[in-house]
Amino acid sequence: MDSSSRELTLEQLTIRLTEVEQELATLRAAPRYKPFHKRAGPRLVSLITTVFILIVALSTGVLASSTPNTPQATTIYYACVNNTTGALQIVSSTTVCPTGTHKIHWDQQGPQGVQGPTGLTGPQGPKGSTGLTGPQGPQGPAGPPGITTGYSAANFNTISLNGSSSLTPVVTTQPVQAGHYFINAETTAIPDGSDFIGCVVGTANTGPNGNLAFSGGASLFFSISDPDSLTVAAGDSIELFCYSTNNDTNSVVFNSSITATLLDSVQSHTVGTKHTVNPKRR
Repeated sequence: MDSSSRELTLEQLTIRLTEVEQELATLRAAPRYKPFHKRAGPRLVSLITTVFILIVALSTGVLASSTPNTPQATTIYYACVNNTTGALQIVSSTTVCPTGTHKIHWDQQGPQGVQGPTGLTGPQGPKGSTGLTGPQGPQGPAGPPGITTGYSAANFNTISLNGSSSLTPVVTTQPVQAGHYFINAETTAIPDGSDFIGCVVGTANTGPNGNLAFSGGASLFFSISDPDSLTVAAGDSIELFCYSTNNDTNSVVFNSSITATLLDSVQSHTVGTKHTVNPKRR
């Protein structure tokens, strides 16, 4: 709405307010055979309401037209109210109302109300789409090395054993890498009479230095198993040595085998003293 239209509207509101005040004056001048509020009845109530609405509209229109582009400050309205008719007359804050009236005031905008209660929780939304595949994680650390190398050898020939003065190698591996080996050596022994046969693991360069295994008696077949572990130098060979306690070559062994597995790490636990034999090698 432009300024001319706004001024025309305010002028019309002012004219209408004047007309309403004249109607109220007419009601007050009517014959007094009834109390004024009973003579006026609904018409009086309607006129008073109209006056109030016109005053507020007029005031609001004046304020809006005077400050169209600036924030509105809190405005307080003052009026003198007729104690008999309830008629309102807008006055200033310093006006003293005449006898038979009382002064009232009100804000153009009331105070903010209290905060309402929290609303109900809404329904759960639909499931979102699957996200993109994340980047590949960094490579983990290398695991411990496994078993890398093994050696085995077998000798199925029958080998006669000398007396306790010498040890006979009955099976030998190829030269091995340096390291610590788990060894499992076996042979089948036939002792002569009451002879006893002993076997021990060692190497070609260092001789027997492992655990001692025995069998013997009464010309029976015996299986000798000699598990052990040794630290072996590079190029050396692992061997199984056997001997008899009699000073003859009547006791024999056959089907001899040896398996040696290179270990990457060893945690040793030893109890007691290792029993070894050191006869001469044959």
